[in-house]
Amino acid sequence: MDLFIAVSPVRFDREYVTGETIPNVVIDPKIVNRLIEWKKIVRLNTDNILIELPEVKDKPDDKMNEPDTDFGSTVTTVTQPGYECEICGRILSTKSALTNHMKTHSTI
Repeated sequence: MDLFIAVSPVRFDREYVTGETIPNVVIDPKIVNRLIEWKKIVRLNTDNILIELPEVKDKPDDKMNEPDTDFGSTVTTVTQPGYECEICGRILSTKSALTNHMKTHSTI
């Protein structure tokens, strides 16, 4: 049995995003090779693949029922790289974007 994975977003019976498994029944067999050639999908032959499923526990963990009392003591600050507008404080990714943004503040 073959499975197909979307390499880029494709639309058959619905929209499939990159990395999503596409059922072989929704792809017309006449265009499979063309889609693979265009690098829209890849084919996985599952005849020789053994899929291991995670173990399922019979009873839930005791930790799941306990209230969370650890509120954490570390504070992480996130800094965004880029250029900051001196007038409004907006962060822009490139210097040219900042230059164009500054034009919106100028009065004529």
